Amino acid sequence: MKPTIKGLIGLLGLTAATWLGLSIPYTVNQTEHAIVKTFGAPRKAILNFSEEDKKRVSTLREEYDKEGLSVSEGAGLYFKLPWPIQTVTKIDRRYLPWNGYPEQIATSEKTYIWADIAAPWKVIDPLKYINELGTEDRAINSLNTVVDGKVRDEITSHSLIDAVRIDNRPMEVLDQELGETVKVGNVIAGRKGILNLITQNSLPELNAQGITIGENFMQGIIYIDDVKTNVEKRMESERLRIAERYSSEAKGQYDRIMGEKDRDKAQIITVAQKKAGEIRGLADAEATEIFANGFQEKDEKTGEMKNFRGFNIDPNFYNLWRTALLYQGKSLEGDTRLIIGTDNPLFRLMKEDYTESNNPKKK
Repeated sequence: MKPTIKGLIGLLGLTAATWLGLSIPYTVNQTEHAIVKTFGAPRKAILNFSEEDKKRVSTLREEYDKEGLSVSEGAGLYFKLPWPIQTVTKIDRRYLPWNGYPEQIATSEKTYIWADIAAPWKVIDPLKYINELGTEDRAINSLNTVVDGKVRDEITSHSLIDAVRIDNRPMEVLDQELGETVKVGNVIAGRKGILNLITQNSLPELNAQGITIGENFMQGIIYIDDVKTNVEKRMESERLRIAERYSSEAKGQYDRIMGEKDRDKAQIITVAQKKAGEIRGLADAEATEIFANGFQEKDEKTGEMKNFRGFNIDPNFYNLWRTALLYQGKSLEGDTRLIIGTDNPLFRLMKEDYTESNNPKKK
């Protein structure tokens, strides 16, 4: 039994030594702060700020001295009393993401929008953070309460144009005519100004809890569905009005071009008809002269020249021939019609013999 008791005691001693060896030393890496508590009360702070935040250390030392805390700096190996006498709480010193709740907010002109805000946050006072919040989840809840509340306050007190624009630079449009559809009011604070106000108004409450936020940014601002539908209808109406104006201008241009075309066409046809009439008249005159005076034509078979007598040799026959053509309608073109009486000389061939006594030339 004695060896067994000694072995048990040795095992207990080894376990205790191992426990002490594991619970006394601890490490703090470069991305952490640490608070050492003695029976639940903070007694030591290990600060590990980045270079840009080093100036906070002297201020925190003074405050922690008043609270009875010792302060160490930098990452490394540290020692404490074993649990449950002392415990270590480590705190991430880096910027952590925070995304607010997208919510429906009314601007100063009662236009409802969905605003989605996000910001990085970090711990700037480990002692206040431990006392006021203690965990990242509680810190997120605090950010939701404080920052989202300031977001509502600032957006409600500013116009929509302030929430969506940065400055008063002219709006750029692809089509100059669309410029009248994007007329906007003057920017007073602008998006950056509103975000700065949100940050400034949130910092006092957040700093009292040992945290701060970096530069806010709006992930998105959109109209609520009802407002978006009305805006889209208005935009559609404006663009339809511009399209109708283009159509009207195009119709006017079309009518002008077609009028010029018809006028030019009529002028060309008139000139062509006049020219054709002149050519036809000259041709008829030349043909009449040829038929009147006669002409010569070479016989293709014999090669002899044949003489054809003109109508001047027998004007009476020519008169008969032309009258016969008129009876056949070959002298009338198109839909031309003659309306004459029965006593017209044109019908003399039907009423009497066409003898030499009726030859007008001999009369």
